[in-house]
Amino acid sequence: MKQPVILVALALIALSHSASAADSATDEKAIRQVVKDYETLWNKHDMSTFGNLFTDDAEWVNVVGHVWRGKAVIQKAHQVVHETNFKNRNMKLDDMTVRFIRPDVAVSIVKWTLDGFEAPDGRKFPKGPNVATLVFVKQDGKWLISSGENVTVDPVAAKFDPVKQ
Repeated sequence: MKQPVILVALALIALSHSASAADSATDEKAIRQVVKDYETLWNKHDMSTFGNLFTDDAEWVNVVGHVWRGKAVIQKAHQVVHETNFKNRNMKLDDMTVRFIRPDVAVSIVKWTLDGFEAPDGRKFPKGPNVATLVFVKQDGKWLISSGENVTVDPVAAKFDPVKQ
């Protein structure tokens, strides 16, 4: 009697694991699509739709340390810079990872190359690599960015990364 119960239990565990793996693969694909949509909307400079990638209470820290809280604020800040300094600045997705913290929370490290631009004070920034850390949450079956921060990669400092030496 114990053997059939054990076999049924093992079968249920195997089924739940394969269903979980399938869900995880589907969720990862959805997260990757959000990042692809981010790139597309950025390059179209469509910040109205761009805002839909974020949760209502999202937070963003930009490359120079500005902290923006709330989807409306993040959208407005991006709208302003895309109408001025970034109006011709495009990005290209280079690589990304996705790691699930829980079934409804994931972290993604995104590497992309951004075109150069001129800052409001006249400084010129060349085309180069950037890295973003994005925290995703699943709300009502949809993956959204809850928090993010992007940094410009310093090519000189990158040569001295102690992990890669």
